[in-house]
Amino acid sequence: NGTLAVGTVAYKHEAAPDGTVTVTLSGLADNAKTARSIVEGNTAITSAIVNEGVEVIGNRTFRKCSALETITLPNTLTKIEQGAFQSCSNLNTCVIPASVQVIGQGAFAECKSLTEIVIPDSVTSIGDRAFYSCDSLTSINVNANNKYYSSVDGVLFNKNKTKLVQYPNGNKRN
Repeated sequence: NGTLAVGTVAYKHEAAPDGTVTVTLSGLADNAKTARSIVEGNTAITSAIVNEGVEVIGNRTFRKCSALETITLPNTLTKIEQGAFQSCSNLNTCVIPASVQVIGQGAFAECKSLTEIVIPDSVTSIGDRAFYSCDSLTSINVNANNKYYSSVDGVLFNKNKTKLVQYPNGNKRN
């Protein structure tokens, strides 16, 4: 257990009796609204809570946190940058808040345990391969009020359904 400061960001990690490690980002300076790659590659973290006030999950922030199973994101979050959760092979739960506008390139790539993603109506941009190689992902569902994206049977399209954006690897429909 302890707190580690990295630049203007601190993260506190606590181990529960069952061995679950929870990370809480805190100590953001008033002008620092971005969580950067402060825990990248940490293989002990099983769950993480990103505090309210954080607006951006920076490039590779949680990349290769292979034990990470759940992440709680704040309602202040507007952007998930490139590779933010890439190779979090045990991540199975991630609710994207209704405040998120941008999901970066490869943001959830290689999250092999992720089974479902719901894209809120606020999302205006999804980067290439955002959900690449997510082998258990069976559906990417889009809020019907989204002006830029749509989904049919869990498959992600642009709004007019003229461009396939992502076919989930775990979706075995013909």
